[in-house]
Amino acid sequence: MSQLKKPIVLFFCSTIFLSAQVDYHSEIQEPIFNVLCTGCHGSNIGLSLANYNNLMTGCDHGPAVVLFDAENSIIVQKISPDPPFGNQMPANDPTYFDNNSDLRQTIIDWINEGAL
Repeated sequence: MSQLKKPIVLFFCSTIFLSAQVDYHSEIQEPIFNVLCTGCHGSNIGLSLANYNNLMTGCDHGPAVVLFDAENSIIVQKISPDPPFGNQMPANDPTYFDNNSDLRQTIIDWINEGAL
């Protein structure tokens, strides 16, 4: 008599860790743009960082934010060493984001997430 073999079924489980998306208002606008940027970039002349709509309007050099593409977003280029035009920001402390790379990373993450 033949022996019946029972099939072995294996289930593989993986844990997916989802991190919360960066919140524009509480992690970008208030602690970064309002504190460091709107003193010079707070009006509708040139690039205004006074609010989300103005930021997304961009400036003469193009869009300040390229959705899902921080590397090609002017806002990230300007807070990084050797921007493609003009000076590194903020003008009164050009190395601020070099010394506070976590804040620059927050902006990069926000843009790469879709800049909601």
